[in-house]
Parts: sequence; C-alpha cells; structure tokens
Amino acid sequence: RVELARRLREPKRVILLDEVTSELDMLVRKSLLDFLAETGSTVFNVTHVFEGLAGWPSHVLQLSQGKLLRFEPFSAEGGSIFKQMVAWLSATREDSLTPLRAPPFPRHISSGPTVSVTGLIFSYGAGHAVRLEDFALSSSDRCVLVGLNGSGKSSLLALLAGRRMATDGGESVKILGLRPFQDHAKLDRDVSLLSSDWKRQVGQLVSSSGLGFRELAETEVKDLTSQGFNAALLSARLLRLMQMLSIDPAKPIGALSDGALRRAQLGLKLLKPVSVLLIDEVTADLDLLARHALLQFLKEESDEGSTIIYCTHIMDGLEGWATHYLHLRPAGLPGVGMTAEGLVGSSSIGSDAELSQQVLRLLRSDQDLAAPIPAAEPPSKLLQEEPLPPGWQHRQATHSGAFGNYAWQEEMRPEDDWSFKSVAPEPSNKPAAPQWTTPGPAELPSFPAAALSTAAPDSGSSFGGYSASTPVLDPGVNRSGAPSGGRAEADHPFSAGRTNQMTTEQLVKLGIIPPER
Repeated sequence: RVELARRLREPKRVILLDEVTSELDMLVRKSLLDFLAETGSTVFNVTHVFEGLAGWPSHVLQLSQGKLLRFEPFSAEGGSIFKQMVAWLSATREDSLTPLRAPPFPRHISSGPTVSVTGLIFSYGAGHAVRLEDFALSSSDRCVLVGLNGSGKSSLLALLAGRRMATDGGESVKILGLRPFQDHAKLDRDVSLLSSDWKRQVGQLVSSSGLGFRELAETEVKDLTSQGFNAALLSARLLRLMQMLSIDPAKPIGALSDGALRRAQLGLKLLKPVSVLLIDEVTADLDLLARHALLQFLKEESDEGSTIIYCTHIMDGLEGWATHYLHLRPAGLPGVGMTAEGLVGSSSIGSDAELSQQVLRLLRSDQDLAAPIPAAEPPSKLLQEEPLPPGWQHRQATHSGAFGNYAWQEEMRPEDDWSFKSVAPEPSNKPAAPQWTTPGPAELPSFPAAALSTAAPDSGSSFGGYSASTPVLDPGVNRSGAPSGGRAEADHPFSAGRTNQMTTEQLVKLGIIPPER
C-alpha cells in the first residue's frame, strides 16, 4: 500500500499495474479501483484477481504464449467475470486432460460438531485480538472467514490448529471434541493448517539446494505411510494434486516463482486427507485456473466429510461455494457466524459481484470501529534515544543495514531499489572528522605491525557512540592487515567506500569491534 501511494502520488496519463492487487484486502482494492477510474488516466491492469472488477474495465486484452488472442470492449456475461475468464483461459490450455479424481480416504466423521467455539476471548496484550461467543461447524461444512486486517482471523486459525492456547485452558475451543493445544498429538492426524509460514521456511531451506517437489513429496508419502495412511491411495492423491496445480516435480524448489512455490506448498500440504482443514490466505499467489481448481478440490474434500475454514480476501469463484460465513470484528466486538443464506437474508447470491458487495457491506460496517493508528513522535525525538554508530556520517553502503532505530541504504541507487532512507540527525557526541593523510614510504607500518590507533572522543560506548576505547583503523593499512599503499579512506571500514562486507572475524582482528566475552 505504501509503494502504491508513492507511485500514484503524481498524476500520470498512463498507469501500468502488474499484479499489484492480489495482496490488498477487499476495501483497499475497491478504493484503489475507484481511484484509478476517477483519474482520467489510461490504466493497464495485469491481474489474476477479478473480484470487484464488475463494470470497471472498458476493454480486455488476452495473451497466450506471447500471442494476442483478443482485444475488445468488455462486458461481463452473466455477472461473473471470474467464470468468464476461467472459460477463456481454459480454452487456451494445451494440457486439457480430463481431471483425475483421487479415490476417497476414510475420515473421522463426527456425529457432533467438528469445530466448536464457545465464549472465546483471546488477546496478545491490551484489547481483544479475537472474541467469539458461539460458533460451530459440522462435517462437510465449508466456511469462509472474513474480517478487517487485525480482526484476528489468523489468530483464530492458530487457536483452532493448536498453535496457540486460549487463556481459559483451551476449554473454549474444541476440535472433534478435543482441545487443540493440549491434545495436539491426538489431533495431528486429523487437522491441517495451510499458512504463509511454510512458503517462507521451505524457500529459505532449499533455496541453495537442488531439492525438487519430487523429493519432498516422496519424503511426505513415506512419513504419512508410517502413520498408517494407505500408500496406494496417497500416490493416487498426489497425482491428482500435481495435475490440478500444474506442478513440475523436477524443477528445484529454490528456482520456483512465488506462484509455483505456492502451488508446491498446496500439493504437499493437501496430500494428507484430514477431517478439519484450515486455510489462511494462501491463494493470493495463484493464477486464475489454479485458484479455480483449488476451490473445486476443496469442495470435493468437504463432500467426503472434511470441514473446511477458508480465510481469504479474494471472493473470486466463491458464489455458491460456502455453506457458512464467519465475520470477525475489531474493537473487542464478538464475531458473527451465519449460514450462506443468512448472509443475504432469504435471497441467493447469483454472482461474484453480488457476493463481493455483501462482504464489503460487512467490512465497511467495521471501518469506524477499528482502533485509530496512534500519532508517531517526530523522528528527531525517537531517533536521538540511541547514540549513532561510528561512521554514520559516511553511510554509503551497498547493502541495506540497521543499527537500533537507524537504517541506511546507498542513496545514489535507482529509486526503485530503495529499501531504507536515513532520517537520522547528526550525533551529539560526534568527534571531528579524522584528517586522513597519505603516508610516505618511511611511514608505512611493516606487516604484521599493529594496525590500530585509538581515537580520543567525548563519550559513549564502542557500539553506539564514540569513546576512548573506540579503535580506528590506521589509514595506511587495508582490511586484510597488509599495507594499503596510501589508499587510506577507500579502505577504512566507515569511509565513503564502505561496503559492509567485512566478516566478524576481520572486524575483531582489526579491533573495530571487541571480541565476545
């Protein structure tokens, strides 16, 4: 949102948007589309999210394999842009195979509620993060979870998955009649949570290795087989997921795009058939056909007895999909559960546009209830609480870094690459800038002579300001300890040529930082 505000702050005759709305919540996306429609600019919007676009585009352009398939004035047929786009894109697919249907797995089918929440009040500190008085779901129910940012959607799913414990000892939350936190070992076979954590963890784990989906899937199948799942049924289910999500089993996970990595996550996490499936905002990276296929798969799962809670801010393809909706509210107000019919009274929802309008109505009713953002202190008051690190005034780094409240980024790089920009004041205890001189041949120290001298500044610690113990690199010695031949300032670790590339061992050896005690 900050980047969009920065890019759109000045009027432009042409605005090009490349997949910028998938991470936005419904209210912000709607506001952005309304703003763009009012600018009078020519707007080119590349997107996989069509919720909220009813009546917005004047034209549609479709590409396939680099070829222009259509460019024409646009009007949605039947009120659902999503269904129309799915039909268009499906017609261009080369892998138009008949979708596989995995054989059904035996599941824990409960005669009572599979998910039950009664009198739940959960908070991280001041104020309530989640409040839900009475809510229950049964086998084969599909619930869409909606709410403003910060209303507690992810927190509720974490409570249901046993990742967090309610303060009442867990009695307010039950899954299959058990407490999800205390009885997680018993529930592990029957409950799965899909969130963004997996994508970050696996991306970091295998980014530098050649592991592909095939290796991860084989490990997962072996693990599930050891838990008692049927290996043949798992293999059939894996093929179904790979075909549905267009997963390349040989490509290294670390080389996948965001969308492909998300599909790999879904393939692995959905491999285990469960009685309760919790999904937390994992569809933003998916393209239109992958999201459509996922919704179909989840419906098949619920038809076989699974209870599904699906948290999302993208309503594409959800008309007629959910049996229930759960609206979490901010400011300590209790959440409201309702059936699909209860969302719109006695009338049925006939299109994505109608569903989107109903959910927007709920969210707008909460906008004025959300806690206001507290006014920030002026930067000068906040940033002066900590002394500045040595060399701050020469902060031309090639990599972003930080020190306490301060952060820096090389300020001469292109604007698109900025991640930090300093607003730091001059340090109150900054000594006079050192006068580096080029030593003559007789003045060069002999290797491995001591390379350090000591500055005599005012006060402060060697980590935050300037003190009598702050070592300064001798201008005639480079970072390796060898003579520099007079290239003093370029080799000084806090000079204008600073690169932040020295290792901790080098810094300790040169006396820039003290060794750990």
